[in-house]
This record gives sequence, C-alpha cells and structure tokens, in this order.
Amino acid sequence: MPRVLNAAIREASGKRGVSVVVLPGDVALQAATGASPPKFGSLLLPAPLTASSPSDLDRLAALLNGAKRVTVLCGSGCQGAHAELLKLGDRLKAAMVHALRGKEHVEWENPYDVGMTGLIGFSHTVTMRCGIARFF
Repeated sequence: MPRVLNAAIREASGKRGVSVVVLPGDVALQAATGASPPKFGSLLLPAPLTASSPSDLDRLAALLNGAKRVTVLCGSGCQGAHAELLKLGDRLKAAMVHALRGKEHVEWENPYDVGMTGLIGFSHTVTMRCGIARFF
C-alpha cells in the first residue's frame, strides 16, 4: 500500500491533477503491514527544466531589439528571476506590468514596475495590454 500511495501522489503532483486508488474490498479490509511510510522528498517530482530553442531566442531578440517600446507582462513564471527581470528592464527601458500571481516576484525594488493588471488591476493598464497584443 505505501508503494501504491507513493505512485499515486507522484502522478498527481507531477501532472498537476488527481489520482484514484481503487482497492478491492477484501484487500481494503486486511490489516495494514508495518511498512515504513515513504519519505516526503520521494513523493514530489523535481520541477521540469524547459528551454527555448536557439532559433526562437534569436527571433525574440530580433523582435525586442527592433521594437521602439516594450512592455513586459510578468506572471508567476517570473519566480526566481528578479535579478534577470531588472537587467532586462534596464536594457530595454521597458515598463513591467504584473499579474496578481507575479506581484510577489516582480514588484519589490523594481523601478520598471508600473502596477498590476487583470481582474483586480488598475484601469489604466487596459491600454498597456492592447500595446502588448499589438507588439506580439
């Protein structure tokens, strides 16, 4: 049973979904064995590492270098990249709009941050969103 639960938890957390463990009634009624519970670290899969292709990065660099004005929309994907965001903002002189889930990763000590957008954001960011849509 510990091995089955371990696999179910790993699948659910790895695929950000749910797992279902089905046990026959006669098995579920048996006494539990003295197996030690799995260690917490073995339950969670490591975060996947993703990288863009060099051609995609070259295309993005050309777009950014050729743009007159750039606005960066920052969400939760910016977690752990605050220093890189500040370098990008400085290099492009780009305003940074953040979503609610990006707030904690972007807003602090960021001279390029112009506020939040989205459902509970400020009304003036609507025009910025249009600018982003036209840019890409």
